[in-house]
Amino acid sequence: MYQLFSHFVEIYKSTIMKKISTIFPLFLMLGHVFGQNINNSDNLDVSATSSSINFSQASETISIGSLNQSYYHFENKEVSNIDNSNWNIAFDVSQYGSGIRINGAYGTELFVYPDTNITGWESVSTLGDSSWNAIYNSNSSWSTGAFNQNVDTSEQFDMGWGTYSMITHFVTGDSIHILKLSDGSYKKLILEQLADRTYYFKHADIDGSNEVSATISKSEYPGKNFVYYSLQTNEIIDREPSNDSWHLLFTKYLEPYYPYGFIFVPYPVTGVMTNVGLDIAKVEGTHVDSAYHSSLSDDNYVSDIDVIGYDWKTYMGMGMGFAIEDSLSYFVKDADENIWKIVMLGYGSGDFTFNVEQVAFAAEPTAQYELENETLFNVYPNPAVGSVVSILYDIDQLDINNRLDIFDMNGRIVKSMKLYNTGFNDKRISIDNFESGIYLISLTNGNEVIKRKLIVQ
Repeated sequence: MYQLFSHFVEIYKSTIMKKISTIFPLFLMLGHVFGQNINNSDNLDVSATSSSINFSQASETISIGSLNQSYYHFENKEVSNIDNSNWNIAFDVSQYGSGIRINGAYGTELFVYPDTNITGWESVSTLGDSSWNAIYNSNSSWSTGAFNQNVDTSEQFDMGWGTYSMITHFVTGDSIHILKLSDGSYKKLILEQLADRTYYFKHADIDGSNEVSATISKSEYPGKNFVYYSLQTNEIIDREPSNDSWHLLFTKYLEPYYPYGFIFVPYPVTGVMTNVGLDIAKVEGTHVDSAYHSSLSDDNYVSDIDVIGYDWKTYMGMGMGFAIEDSLSYFVKDADENIWKIVMLGYGSGDFTFNVEQVAFAAEPTAQYELENETLFNVYPNPAVGSVVSILYDIDQLDINNRLDIFDMNGRIVKSMKLYNTGFNDKRISIDNFESGIYLISLTNGNEVIKRKLIVQ
């Protein structure tokens, strides 16, 4: 029933703004009636066409059905099509990552157990669970999972599930979390620590039975964004391809929505997300045949992972499927500064039809640049939730031009400083006067310039 319910929720989203006062009761009725036929949900007529789009290149089709997700590379095409329903928690295993996500699209829900810290482990119960507020993944950043959302803004190094220490560089857990699984059962969980690039955590049934302690070492998964864990099987799942082998992810995820302005409805949608390190520009109101990257500036590109998302399709009614907007294009700038144009052409029953075309080529880097570009440079925490961030960098040469500059999205320098030390540095920067938004941090190391985005919440 869950898969068909998801289908009707997505249909509801695409039409609710037109008939909000009458569709909602009908939607609930349809979800109840048609929910009895889960096994036939993929046979519904949800085809989509966009007849006014012309391309010299053949279109491509990716099929994920009701349970899978697909990782796609612009040149190598589909690199992996895998089951997306066999995990509950995803751990960020990048160098400085502490993001932890849940599999919300397939029924996993997350709550912070109220009125206690980790010392209340033995007394956890589900009494009063109807008043608990579920928390969800961010759809704009991979690094902000559901576990990272419960941030105390008065604590500048609060990661949501624990606190980062500037002395040890460990994150120590401070909360008990409750996970409700797709079968209706509950698990309690403590993320004890992220120390020396290893996650330590434990989970059990609510009554304390079936307690399991587990560890996930980042060093065992080089080149991956996330490693996954199943609370049903107690299994660590290494399921995604290396992070340099894909650009797009065709998948299902939860999209927050407030149909009446105050009722929160997390509904499952099917769409496209982008990998870490890509910048995306969305061009609306121009027919796709007349949309060119040359009309865009750097300010038009953002790093949000859901820019392509799900809302390029509009449900047209029973038996009519989805219509695709013919005045909507996406331009994706990869890590090498190549630019790719993406146009969505069709959707139906988990099948995506689209066109990808390379429209700009990056200059070939010199061997010297490739060597210099290995400079370590990162910012932490990111997104920033307190008044201070740490900028971590490792520069190999003392140069009069070495500097850090922070720009706002209008290109104005909001902070600038010279760098006088080589080797590894951990520079703390006050962001007290920064407004919420996206900033660009530029590190100049000799002739090399490396840039990172900073999100201030």
